[in-house]
Amino acid sequence: PIASVAGAKVEVMERLSDDFNWTFKFSGKKLPSINLGSYNYLGFAENQGPCSEQAIKSIEKYGVTTSSTR
Repeated sequence: PIASVAGAKVEVMERLSDDFNWTFKFSGKKLPSINLGSYNYLGFAENQGPCSEQAIKSIEKYGVTTSSTR
């Protein structure tokens, strides 16, 4: 299981098994890993870094609103 935001790098919860993976126990340890299986391989959904910083600046400058065709 992933234990962090789905970014370019993620933390994965370490699991241990003594019955050939029929059951698992969490060790309590989180392992740093490279994310190769997510829609977010470019890092747009990360909660820090250039994308989120620019999004915050744009919201502060322009604000937010809603719209509709009707």
